[in-house]
Amino acid sequence: MRKYRRYDYNGLSFRSGLELAVAKLLTEQGIEFAYETMRIPYWLKARGGMCRDCSSRHVVIKHDYTPDFYLPDTETIIEVKGLFSAKDRKKHKAIKEQLPEHNICMWFGSDRTLHPNTDTRYSKWCSDVGLPYHVGVSEVPEWLWKKTT
Repeated sequence: MRKYRRYDYNGLSFRSGLELAVAKLLTEQGIEFAYETMRIPYWLKARGGMCRDCSSRHVVIKHDYTPDFYLPDTETIIEVKGLFSAKDRKKHKAIKEQLPEHNICMWFGSDRTLHPNTDTRYSKWCSDVGLPYHVGVSEVPEWLWKKTT
C-alpha cells in the first residue's frame, strides 16, 4: 500500500500539500467542506475478463471513488490533482459518463501536458470530457460558488 506524507490542518489530515492549500483557501473564503467522506461506486471494463457463467467478454469491475472535497452548500465535489495520470483520467471519464448527476470539478496545481509526447494539457482534456476545472491556488474558481449541473 502506498504511503502518503500527511499534512495536518484544522483537525484533518491531507494527502498532499496541494490539498492542504485548497483546504486553507476554502476555509479563508468561509466555504464549508467535508474531506474524503464520500464513497461513489463506478465500474470499469475488466481487461481480458470473461464471465464464468455466460462466457461474455463484457465484464466490469466495481470500484469506489473517494472524492477529495465535498461542498454541501452547492453539492459540488472537488478532485484535487497535482499529477493527472492516465489511470485517473480513465476513472474520471467513466464516472462522468456513468454518474452525470454528480457535480464533479477538477482543481489542478498547474496545467501540465498529459504526457511528454503531446501538447494536450489537463485543461483541454477536462474541456473535451465536460468536466469543469480550475488551475492554481491563488483564487477560488467561479464554479465554486454555484451548482454547475
